[in-house]
Amino acid sequence: MVNQDLFVAGGGGAAALAAGQLTRAWISEGERADFALSMIAAGLLPLSAAAGTRALGAAVVAGVVVSVVAAGVQRGSTTPPIRDAGFTIQSWLPVGMASAAMVLTYRYEVGAAVWLLCLVSIFDAGQYLTGAGSARLWEGPVAGIAGIGVVAFTLTVIGVPPFTTSAATRFALAAVLLIPAGVVTGSALVPHQDANTGGLHRIDSMLLLSPIWAWAIGRYVASFA
Repeated sequence: MVNQDLFVAGGGGAAALAAGQLTRAWISEGERADFALSMIAAGLLPLSAAAGTRALGAAVVAGVVVSVVAAGVQRGSTTPPIRDAGFTIQSWLPVGMASAAMVLTYRYEVGAAVWLLCLVSIFDAGQYLTGAGSARLWEGPVAGIAGIGVVAFTLTVIGVPPFTTSAATRFALAAVLLIPAGVVTGSALVPHQDANTGGLHRIDSMLLLSPIWAWAIGRYVASFA
């Protein structure tokens, strides 16, 4: 069985890297985002998720408050503190929540976390292997979506819990819609497409799917309690 600590450590590291790169990108554009705070806040969200939703919620609120306070005490800034805090928060909150939701999913049902990880991974692999260097922008996402179908079918046949066949179909369709939407959302978080944000590209496919997946899995598992 995959240990929860691996999800926490891997998710925290990925979120911290993505948050740091996002912050650097905005700093290079003249914005006053807080690099260290972004990395710490993003990395702590998956850790707090290991203790449950209340701990995660408290960590999010604390991170926002600290970001605003830190922006307010910066010296030499000519921009409004709330603007500076906004760039810091948008650098750590989406990526931190994506990783934290993976940990929450693990807490609800290990098999559901395996499903999520497999679907996201096959989409990323298909998009990269097929889309890299292609002049047709649609080829990568289409290959990734096809991969989701194949993996979802395989996991259903193998019998990886917790889904029935109909539930597996619904969750796979959600992945087909939300993974590409997450990639688009990730692109909106960077100041320009040439920014050095490779870490974000490792996690952007989870930005929308992971939180919604965790919420849906919580309800789905609770329906059998």
